[in-house]
Amino acid sequence: MACFKNCVAGLLMIFNALIALASIAVIIFFSVYVYSNDWNELYGGWWVIAALGIMGLICVFSVIGLIAACSRNKCVISLFSVLIVIVFLALLGLGAGSLIMASKMDEYDQTNILHDGWSTFVNQSNDLACDFQSKHSCSGFNVTCADPNPIPEDCPVCEEDPATEPCDSEIEEQMKDNFEVMGYISFGLSAIALVSLVLNIIICRSRDEDDVQRY
Repeated sequence: MACFKNCVAGLLMIFNALIALASIAVIIFFSVYVYSNDWNELYGGWWVIAALGIMGLICVFSVIGLIAACSRNKCVISLFSVLIVIVFLALLGLGAGSLIMASKMDEYDQTNILHDGWSTFVNQSNDLACDFQSKHSCSGFNVTCADPNPIPEDCPVCEEDPATEPCDSEIEEQMKDNFEVMGYISFGLSAIALVSLVLNIIICRSRDEDDVQRY
């Protein structure tokens, strides 16, 4: 029985250590690569901040779980159990909400939000906006830059001639893809949180059994 308890505790330690390292890796990726390349300007910085915040919390909770597994302190184990339940429910809600948003993207009136994001992107990252237009063979937002009456704030200054298709459909499709990815990742993380919770409960129950045997 003692061997089983030690194996569970060791598995939980390894599990939480890997989650913490993975969280740190994702935080570094978002901080250095995505944010520095200003791609967040196209959709607004909220999704980068949200991703950093979520992964930061998961990293903190993983460290608490690691401490709980190492110390087997009942207070730390109880704290980690409460936190992991909150994380599990939050990730389930985030995953469901993201997939619902992705499935109903065509029904929502996202025009103003996406249009404002595109205008900001063009204003702050002209070269990246040109790269986006060139890659997707589009220009402007809902009015092309090749139109006789283009919208100036929607048209970056590029070397290539503007395409005759607007970029709004492509941007909306990418937003849909982003919500789907966020949803699947959230459900995956919720499954990991559930496994961690089960292991933590096993340790907690074994700790209670040890306390009973002492008395």
